[in-house]
Amino acid sequence: MSKKYISVDEYLMGRATLTALSPTIVANINTLIPKINDLLEKFGQYRAVNSGLRTMEDHVRIYANINKKRREQGRAELNIPLGSKHLSGAAVDLEDKSGELKRWLLENVQVLEDLGLYCEEFTHTPSWVHIQHIPPNSKRRFFKP
Repeated sequence: MSKKYISVDEYLMGRATLTALSPTIVANINTLIPKINDLLEKFGQYRAVNSGLRTMEDHVRIYANINKKRREQGRAELNIPLGSKHLSGAAVDLEDKSGELKRWLLENVQVLEDLGLYCEEFTHTPSWVHIQHIPPNSKRRFFKP
């Protein structure tokens, strides 16, 4: 039987323990994980966590790698988004190399609305889907980072 749900340990990615986190971050994780698992249940397929909780050190390292690749491609570097919901335990990136999850979400926006979830626009997430439970400043269901 294939894996069906995302666990807290999978979300934490070995970057922290719940006991070391602030009550606000723990509350965000305890809100996000059940919503994501409900979404995956409705979708009917499991998706691995590409990126869950991030410490600031992880976040800076991730963006250093992104910007290195961008420089090699002759593209402008990105600013590190210091307001990333990954830092507060309120966002997750789910694997979606096939694009199936993206297609399903576009056809089932009501599920996102019902669960109170928001996605980064898919043009910014080529092989994953960024989902968060805190609305972006724009309040749009699909938002620009």
